[in-house]
Amino acid sequence: MKIKDPTIEAMDGSSILLKTSELEALAKEVPTEYHDRLKLPILILRRMELGRSVYTVSGERIEEFTVQKLLGRVQADYHQMYSNHEVVFLYRQK
Repeated sequence: MKIKDPTIEAMDGSSILLKTSELEALAKEVPTEYHDRLKLPILILRRMELGRSVYTVSGERIEEFTVQKLLGRVQADYHQMYSNHEVVFLYRQK
């Protein structure tokens, strides 16, 4: 029996599809003790007031840290995520 990809209801009532394969890959990257704290979907916001190609991660420190880990920008472990309190900026590459 194949498990159907889960969905989340968006604020406007539409459905956001979460691929089971991507969730499984994310679960391997994030330690088990943090699974219940990570809020999905992770939203990346374009910050026009900061420049055309500047983005930030919406949410708590765990969402910011997870994005940085997935991008290879930090090598620290999850239990060290609160040691740096700077806002995370992402920049579009050309």
